[in-house]
Amino acid sequence: MARHGLIVTYYFPPAGGGGVQRWIKFIKYLSRLGWRFTVITAQVEKSNPLDPSFLDELPSDITIVRSSETQTRAGWLGRIRSRLSGSYWLRWLSAWYYVTDSRIGWNKMAATNIQQQIEQTKYDVIIFSSPPYSLARLATSVAASKQQPVPVCLDMRDPWTINPYKIYPTPFHGFWDKKREKQSIAGVPLIISAYRSTIDHYRDCIPHFNPANCLYLPNGYDEEDFINLPEYRLAPADHCHIAFSGSFYSHLNKPDVLFTALSKLKNRGIKIHFHHFGESVYDVSKLAKSFDLQDQFHKWGYQSHRECLKKLQAMNAYVLILNEGIKNADKTIGGKVYEYLRLRKPILALIPEQSEAARLIRDTDSGIICSGLKIDSVIEALTVIYLKQRRFTFKNIEQYDRYRQARQLQQFFEEKLA
Repeated sequence: MARHGLIVTYYFPPAGGGGVQRWIKFIKYLSRLGWRFTVITAQVEKSNPLDPSFLDELPSDITIVRSSETQTRAGWLGRIRSRLSGSYWLRWLSAWYYVTDSRIGWNKMAATNIQQQIEQTKYDVIIFSSPPYSLARLATSVAASKQQPVPVCLDMRDPWTINPYKIYPTPFHGFWDKKREKQSIAGVPLIISAYRSTIDHYRDCIPHFNPANCLYLPNGYDEEDFINLPEYRLAPADHCHIAFSGSFYSHLNKPDVLFTALSKLKNRGIKIHFHHFGESVYDVSKLAKSFDLQDQFHKWGYQSHRECLKKLQAMNAYVLILNEGIKNADKTIGGKVYEYLRLRKPILALIPEQSEAARLIRDTDSGIICSGLKIDSVIEALTVIYLKQRRFTFKNIEQYDRYRQARQLQQFFEEKLA
């Protein structure tokens, strides 16, 4: 029998970025397996990158309900946000003012939309996609409501309080957010997590937490995205090119050690070009210039998903940076890494050696893991990539295919919604 799911997610096409892809792909493939979906989402923010091409992947029978935030855009913080979007200090200011996150104002309208939907239509499950983490609080509220009998599932795309990107201005903010997280997770019947460490964390800190009601479902790649991908030629064609796709944050993945290594190699006559696809909270071009790498640094900015893949496939290798000096850097990966795997090019991983990301790279034999604090090891790894001194097998990456993952998710729901 066909299932009907109600998805509540703040980020949805035509918004772009990594946060929208997970449920775009689940909707795409679960629809082929007989599911129908209604999506409750926010109005698209003009300040966010757009990628309308994602709309082409949605099934024709999907219903999309859009609503605006009611509280977070007004006043002095909204004016500051428009000027400092993405900066560390805006995120710090926002974290001071909003203990969980600044999207909390959307919950009220989303709750109204949810109630309207369940009064009009029979759903098999309501799925909340977090972050924003405030949606986890809404999921708990909906699950506790005696007026709605629909099972609730929370998908944690990212860790919450153990997320290295999280900023807490004071210990009180961290304490209060952890308390809210525990209350929220304990109040949701079903949980999906993109990270094993997140499930382990909840098992250790939440009384009576039942991992049997959780599904570990990492991010992945969509095989159809790579069909007939146009060829792209990099210049100079005979040089080595490496790339990073995603956002640079000053406190977590600043590429200063990488640039130091590239600069030292340049002095030895080894020239490696570095390409950045995405955004940054600081001027990466200026940083590259300070290392005399301006002729080797290529800033592409945000690209549509297919355009980014087209250019990425032309690279010789990819870079993953997670500063091991930052707390909880071992508990995140980044969605783009799974597409690196599918492209089958080496990954230079400047990450904690004992981390979830390192485990992924070791298990798939897909790259070189070295300490981001040891320049000599980074230079050695870059030399190996430049000289093509090592072959990688990229074993068992098929488990991260989005279609296979959708089948796992379908089986989970069939077992838990019976």
